[in-house]
Amino acid sequence: MIQVVLRLSDGDRIETGAFRDEAEAKAHAEELIGTLDTMQPWPRVGDRYLRPGSIVSVDLAEVRDTRWSGSEARLTWASARDDPSPS
Repeated sequence: MIQVVLRLSDGDRIETGAFRDEAEAKAHAEELIGTLDTMQPWPRVGDRYLRPGSIVSVDLAEVRDTRWSGSEARLTWASARDDPSPS
């Protein structure tokens, strides 16, 4: 999965879309850049209005598999509970 992300001058990142392949992500990024170039000051992206000049870049970022978002200790505990072999 590839995310298209706006990187702002203050370090914030705004995801504008997630795509199955790089070609789709690139097409979205190029469309977004074209739209931002023609917008009046303070473009709206999602639910935010951005100060002109605050967008540093439009990034394509590969999304890592994030199926487990808990702690490593809970993952170990949960894995042990699912293991049918006797201790």
